[in-house]
Amino acid sequence: MKTTINNRADKHLEKLLKGDPKSALKIKIFLNEVLATAQNPLELSNCRKVMGATDNRWRWRVGQYRIIGIITNSNEIQILSIIEIDKKDDNTYNK
Repeated sequence: MKTTINNRADKHLEKLLKGDPKSALKIKIFLNEVLATAQNPLELSNCRKVMGATDNRWRWRVGQYRIIGIITNSNEIQILSIIEIDKKDDNTYNK
């Protein structure tokens, strides 16, 4: 599985490094070591399907933050596109 990070999610992570470096480090470790090396990231214990989404949208919980991604299949390769990293609140999944 190939993993890509959207510019918006990457910018939010860079901002988070300045304001909450502990959480940002946890998220970076999760993205680089856990999610990138997992055989099937959908089988991780912190993974759930986003209800009501029209596309194949999943979320991973890392502390107070949610990592939202879309999985697409392209020529026998699954691509996980991280589209958002945001703190859990009422508007997290409505963007």
